[in-house]
Formats: sequence, structure tokens, C-alpha cells
Amino acid sequence: MKILRAILLLAMMCEVVYADGGHVRLQQTSGELVVTLFTAPDPLVTGAADFSVMVQERSTLQLLPDADITLELQPPGGDAKMFHLSKSDAANRMFQSANVSLPLPGDWSLIMTVQSGPSQALIRTTFPVAENHSRRHIVIAMMILPIVVILFAFIHRHQRRKQAVRQV
Repeated sequence: MKILRAILLLAMMCEVVYADGGHVRLQQTSGELVVTLFTAPDPLVTGAADFSVMVQERSTLQLLPDADITLELQPPGGDAKMFHLSKSDAANRMFQSANVSLPLPGDWSLIMTVQSGPSQALIRTTFPVAENHSRRHIVIAMMILPIVVILFAFIHRHQRRKQAVRQV
């Protein structure tokens, strides 16, 4: 029983952890630039998300950490929002990133503008965002867990009463 309590306690203390940079959503060469977009979590769900970009020079694949990067995200049927990426939000100094909110599920549009010296890239893509059900599952589990524990307690008590009656 102590082991079960310990497992339940550990399970309740767990949080979502993202790897450095996330999932490679897109890698595209545009002019003299190679642009790689990483997103976390994977798959993308409604709520908070991290968009990180790595920019490289095409001929040498040298990192260009000081590139000017802007994202324009448009939700399905909504107004676009602009995000300027920076190194201060990035977990990895090779990337520039922005923490964004994805409030609606569906197919989102992304327009990324990258400027590094005289080189410029304009990249367009779409990506799906699913409904985030993780909190709903946790709430349902936390509501059902006490009921299950009480049910097992009643069954255990009933079995003990049966044994006591048989012994008399």
C-alpha cells in the first residue's frame, strides 16, 4: 500500500518537460539562408507553445545567431499576431525563440521573415493545432480516484464482516 501511495504521489508531481528546441517542424533553404523551425510541444496543442528558429548560411552552414526573425501566426478564422524572436527566450543559444499562445485548434498559417545582412528569406507554411485534453483527463482522474478508493474500502470492510460472521 505504501508503494501505491508513493507512485500516486510521484504521478501527481510530474510536469511536461520539453527537449531543447522541440520537434523539427520545417527546414527550408531560401536564397543564401537555411532556416529550421522547431516547435514544442509535439504535437502542437492549444495553450502555450515554443517556436524556435535556427538560421544558417547555406554555403558553409555557419550559424547566424543575430538574424532578425519575425513570425506572423494566423489562427483559423482569426486575426494574425506578430512575434519577434529573440535569444533571451531561447533555451539554446543557437536558436532564437518566442513563447506564444495557441488558443484555437485547427490549421494555423505561419509567415516567417528572416533577415541576416543582405540575405532575406520569406517562408510560409501551415501546421495543425489539436485541442489540449490533458488537463481535462487530470481533473477526471482526480475526481474518480477518491470514489475508487472509497469503493475499495467498502469492499474490504464488507469482506472482513463476512469473515467475522463465519468465525462466530
